[in-house]
Amino acid sequence: MKTRINLIDGNSFLFRAFYGIKGKLTRSDGTPVNAVYGLCTMLLNLLSSANPDEQFYMVFDAARKNFRNDIYPEYKANRTELPDDLIPQIALSRLAVTAFDIPILEINGFEADDIIATMVKHECFIDRTVRVVTSDKDLMQLVDPCCYLYDSMKELDIHEAQVLEKFGVRPDQVIDIQSLIGDSSDNVPGVPGIGPKTAAELINEFETLDNLYNHLDDIKNERRRELLRNNHEMALMSRQLVTLRNDVPLPEFPNKPYIPNANKIATFFKNEMESPALISKLEKWLGKTEFVETNEIKFEPKSEPKKHNNYKLITTEKQLNEFISEIEKHPIIAIDTETTGLNSMDDRLVGISISCAPHSGCYIPIRHGGQRDLLSNEIHEQLDIDTVYKKLWPILTNQKIIKVGQNIKYDFHMFENEGWDTDQITPIDDTMLLSYALFGSEHLHNMDTLAQIYLKHQNIKFSDLFDEKTKNPQFGHLHPERALHYAAEDADITLRLYQLFRPKLDTEIRLKKLYENCDLPLIRVLLHMERNGVHIDTNRLAILSEKLHKKMNELESEIYQLAGSEFNIASPSQIGFVLFEKLGIPYDGKKTKTGSYSTDAAMLEEIATLHPIIPLILEWRTLSKLTGTYTDALPNAINKKTGRIHTSYLQTSTNTGRLSSRDPNLQNIPIRGELGPEIRACFTATDGNVLIAADYSQIQLRLLAQVADIPSLKQIFRNGKDIHTMTAHQIFNVPESDVTSDQRRVAKTVNFSIVYGISAFGLASQLKIERHAAQQLIDSYFTAFPEIKIYMDKIKDFAREHAYVMTPWGRKIVLNDMKNSRTRAYGLRAAINAPIQGFEADLMRLALCKTESELKKSYPNAKLLMQVHDEMVFEAPNQDAESVAKIIRDTMEHIAELSIPLVAETGIGPDWNSIK
Repeated sequence: MKTRINLIDGNSFLFRAFYGIKGKLTRSDGTPVNAVYGLCTMLLNLLSSANPDEQFYMVFDAARKNFRNDIYPEYKANRTELPDDLIPQIALSRLAVTAFDIPILEINGFEADDIIATMVKHECFIDRTVRVVTSDKDLMQLVDPCCYLYDSMKELDIHEAQVLEKFGVRPDQVIDIQSLIGDSSDNVPGVPGIGPKTAAELINEFETLDNLYNHLDDIKNERRRELLRNNHEMALMSRQLVTLRNDVPLPEFPNKPYIPNANKIATFFKNEMESPALISKLEKWLGKTEFVETNEIKFEPKSEPKKHNNYKLITTEKQLNEFISEIEKHPIIAIDTETTGLNSMDDRLVGISISCAPHSGCYIPIRHGGQRDLLSNEIHEQLDIDTVYKKLWPILTNQKIIKVGQNIKYDFHMFENEGWDTDQITPIDDTMLLSYALFGSEHLHNMDTLAQIYLKHQNIKFSDLFDEKTKNPQFGHLHPERALHYAAEDADITLRLYQLFRPKLDTEIRLKKLYENCDLPLIRVLLHMERNGVHIDTNRLAILSEKLHKKMNELESEIYQLAGSEFNIASPSQIGFVLFEKLGIPYDGKKTKTGSYSTDAAMLEEIATLHPIIPLILEWRTLSKLTGTYTDALPNAINKKTGRIHTSYLQTSTNTGRLSSRDPNLQNIPIRGELGPEIRACFTATDGNVLIAADYSQIQLRLLAQVADIPSLKQIFRNGKDIHTMTAHQIFNVPESDVTSDQRRVAKTVNFSIVYGISAFGLASQLKIERHAAQQLIDSYFTAFPEIKIYMDKIKDFAREHAYVMTPWGRKIVLNDMKNSRTRAYGLRAAINAPIQGFEADLMRLALCKTESELKKSYPNAKLLMQVHDEMVFEAPNQDAESVAKIIRDTMEHIAELSIPLVAETGIGPDWNSIK
């Protein structure tokens, strides 16, 4: 069963709660809390009915103004001011969501609906079901085979049938019909005189808005025809306003099942809400016995009176000289940058903030206002970039001063965009990485979260700096005086967090070594890798895209022929009708609350052999995702200046230490199947160069032998024997020379499944054998390698006691599933593989650092481009390729002293797929 991701429309939730709770409801201090009380009640109802593996995110608008106001200044201009009783509850509602441990997503310049649309695209690509919890009809355009809406007040699932009932059109036509009828609540004009019924008739007849306007003369009703013709531009603008963006740059967000922390929620209900009623509701869900203490490392804030922050604005060379004299007295400074945007390759510095003592700091504005400030209409006194560089560079490169940042890699990107060589900025440290090393996935590692947890401090929000009427808010548009406290606070908080985290890390000897050898130097490696980018052959992509679209059209024809009529293949309800009613295929699954059939991938794969139409539908869906995510989308990700794709690598977003990437997400590029290689073939070397790919051979099995200390497995690897043949020899009790290909295949499946704690049921499903036969294979495996069973039992006992496990090098992998009885079994299975997967991630981090370092010595023209699927990809000149590959192999194989040999495999080719 696929994991379900729940995206909660926070604005919808809060407003429904505010207007749904009648009467006056206040705390003892008079603060109104009716909206927050209703929101908490709705969350309790929603979460208490969730499955153990579900994930939840709350999405809010960051501010009223966004890019749509640039398109149409009157967008949402008719919205009334917020009710007085609701205003003080907005901040409290976010504290409530935090108490529930639900991640909050809000991004400046975008509405919550755009963030939701982007998350839907992201999750649907990795084939996970998305449920959007909302009552907002605007989100109905997102309904498709993997996404549906849920009205929690009415307890109603909204699939295509419900969209059709509401608008009279399919979900993929909702944008077109809204472009015609407009939206009075958002002040979207539409086409005056065209109502919902008429719009539905037109779109059903002509399918799309563009086709409608291409065939205006076919409309017999003269009045309709003229209304449409006279308001063509208004319709197109309305389409821009109602179309949800699905390319919002998403922040880091945890990827793990939701687990409630009863103590944390109850404390909020008691202290902030003063509500025994909410505590009673909580206890009905979790019960008093479910209150489980976490193993989170905690820092209690020092008991000190509230201090005044001494922040200074530096706008003259004299002031900067004076501050530099102060900096030189301190061995540690924190730095932070303010920028024109978030594009690491294109955006520029707006200003730099520095702190060298707690509760103090400065802000140096550089590019505020341009000719005239957009808010104050003043010309600002500020320093130019060349002067700032000349004065600060000796400080940044001073070996006696540690430069600390919060995600300093991004600040280095901004410095590089100014032409500064950040390799000279040493020594450095990073509070985001320190937090990740110490606390793992206990919480997010962004500055706002860390400040709230460890300093009990609420940072100034970006949106609070701007008037609600401000269009396209940009930091450089602020008066420097207004920007000062926000900017200087970032450096100050970074320094204060560093003073908490670094001493704690220094007491953890193994973890400190791992951090200093892997995590910290990896900052520069990832910086170089991101700036190197990777070349994409757009012609190949275009050819592949055309091929895939052609194949989709062919599949559509075959599907229609088998179905006996045309229908919308993207519609789950229409697929359900065709399969289970029209074609009479047996349906054993549960229907939704609205009576619809389930037609997700898991369901269709189970019944794929019952009718030839089902595999065709599954193939069509796969092609649709690949075209939307890669062949049609990757060309748009190419940087105009460099002609290459520059992804961003995240060091702190996974539980085990593996890297992830975004904008675009290269980690989801298919490896196997017919189409995976064709997409990889589009990643190419430039003229005169080749690509070199490198990874470890059978790394998880080798690390299992190391971690579990299995002499027989170690000997197999030392002797260079084929591990799967030798495993088959052991579990089938046949001579090594007599092992058949089928026995080796089974042994290979068992080898890779055992390290994930697979059950007999799961193994039987993979091998398509009876459950008792699968259990016999598992028993034979443990008989052949008894140390594995001992290791598994030992690691599960440790996980039960501590709710985390550790890699051999000291990285803590938090198992939140162990903290709740409902998900403990899932956590125990994860505990078995986590130290091995985490150890592999640690090795890969070290390999990235060491290989780049070794190549710089002899082959500086060899560039590290990507790290995807535990594989490193380099680009090197043709004549150096063999020598470069040898250095990579040698470095990887001697990365650490282990009791088993590490074997690295490299390949060379003109494109990623051709590498052998």
